[in-house]
Amino acid sequence: MNKPKVLLLGMSYPDVPAVIAREGKKGRKVINGEASIGSAVECVEKGVLTEMDGRDLARCIATEVTQGVEAFTVSQEAAIYRHDKHCQGSFNRTDFVKKNDETIW
Repeated sequence: MNKPKVLLLGMSYPDVPAVIAREGKKGRKVINGEASIGSAVECVEKGVLTEMDGRDLARCIATEVTQGVEAFTVSQEAAIYRHDKHCQGSFNRTDFVKKNDETIW
């Protein structure tokens, strides 16, 4: 089933497994199967994600679950974000849509 897609401006969709792998946070099993708001909180508590990224992840998950949509994000932040769900850039620029037309959506 194809869910409606929403674009969340000024938010980022963290890639938790990639953060754990890249930052060497071995043994920090924080997400078992499906991501949840609780797992986002746990990621912040264990130092896997920053408070900002944990907050954004919780918001993305909550939006997807409660609204039955697939969330995509765009922000100027540069960190380890899901390449299939996040686009880095300024949505305030006139050429944003043209530049990102084929990026993730």
